[in-house]
Amino acid sequence: MFVKELTVKNYRTLEDVSLKFSNYYTAICGKNNAGKSNVLRAIRNLLSSGYFMRFISDELIGYGEINYKNDFTKWKAKSNEDIVIKILVEIDKEEDSSLYKFIRDLILKDESINEGNKK
Repeated sequence: MFVKELTVKNYRTLEDVSLKFSNYYTAICGKNNAGKSNVLRAIRNLLSSGYFMRFISDELIGYGEINYKNDFTKWKAKSNEDIVIKILVEIDKEEDSSLYKFIRDLILKDESINEGNKK
């Protein structure tokens, strides 16, 4: 599985950030207190076992580890905006076969894919 893109709004020190990641290797560098660790925290929050996800229409919505009071961008505390974290991942059917099967069978419940596998 590869993280392809990350979009973060109003999370900790990240007011509005969009990042695209290479398939091979991505390094995040910058000055102290620039938000590097918060990029990793955002990814970890979405992919950690304590973070619960569900699909609404075709969009994955998560609920869990984000603490609105501590994780909201401090300088926008009086605004009515939400914390938004979106991640685009690429899953290879062969390389990530167990994860692919889990998503297909238990989350998406895609009958068109499952029909071909029944005997």
